Amino acid sequence: MNYNIHEGQKDFTNILNNGIDINISIYQTQKQHLSLKQIFKDNIEGTAAYVENLNIKINLYNNACVFIIDDLIDFDITRSCIEFNLHENSELNYDLKILDTQYVDKINDGLLVACNQQGYFEKTINLNFLGQGAKAKAKCLLKGLGSQLFKFKTTQNHQFENTKSDLVIKGAFCQSSKFICDNLIKVNKNAKNVEVSQQNKNLLLGCHSQAISIPKLEVEADDVSCKHGAVVSKLNDNEIFYLQSRGMEHCKAKQMLIDSFFK
Repeated sequence: MNYNIHEGQKDFTNILNNGIDINISIYQTQKQHLSLKQIFKDNIEGTAAYVENLNIKINLYNNACVFIIDDLIDFDITRSCIEFNLHENSELNYDLKILDTQYVDKINDGLLVACNQQGYFEKTINLNFLGQGAKAKAKCLLKGLGSQLFKFKTTQNHQFENTKSDLVIKGAFCQSSKFICDNLIKVNKNAKNVEVSQQNKNLLLGCHSQAISIPKLEVEADDVSCKHGAVVSKLNDNEIFYLQSRGMEHCKAKQMLIDSFFK
C-alpha cells in the first residue's frame, strides 16, 4: 500500500504477498495525528483475516511533522516492523500503548491471536535520521499477561549532524509473561552535535515474569551526547505499606504504583 500525505491528498495501492507492506510518505509541515489502525482498517481489513508479518515504511520529507499513533493492537499481527526515515528538519512523535483496559479485555476474549493463543508479539522499530535537524520522540508502554512473550528491537540510526532522538520503553509484566528488549544506538562518524537518549524500564508483577534488556551503543563520532539505560525492578513493599497505612486497600495501592510507573 502506498499512502501519500500531501496537503490532505491520499493515494492508495494495495500490495499483498506473504505479508503486508505499507509505504507512507508525509510532506505536510503542520503537525497532524496519524492512526496506523485506521489506515490498516480502511484498506486491509477483510482482505487478510490473519497477518503474520507487517512491514511499514514511513518517510518524513523535509520539514514534515507528524504524530504517529501505533494502535494496531486490535489486529492479529504476530510480527510488525516500522521503519521511519526522517529527512532534513522533519519531526516525529511516535506513541505505542498495549495496556489499556479495553485492550486487556480484547486479549482475554481471544481477539488478538498473536498475544493470546500463540502468546507471541514481536515489534521492530527503526529510526533513520537522513537529514540535518531531524528529531524524534518515541514512547512505548506495554503490559504482559499470562504467558505472553514480547520481543522488541529498536535502532536509533543517526547518519547526519544536528539530529536528536529520545526513546522510552516501559513494561509491566504479570503472571509468567516475558519481555526481551534489544536496543541499539548508532551514530555515524560524520554525525556531529547529535543527542540520543534511550531508556527501558521494566516492572515485574508476577512470580514467574521476566524482563531481559539489551542496550547497545555504536558511536563513531566524538561531538555527541548518548545516554542509555535499563532497569528491572519490582513494586516497593515500603511504598505499598505507606499507602495502606493511609487507609488504601492493598490492591488499590499496587494499582496506584503501577499507574505512576507508566506516567
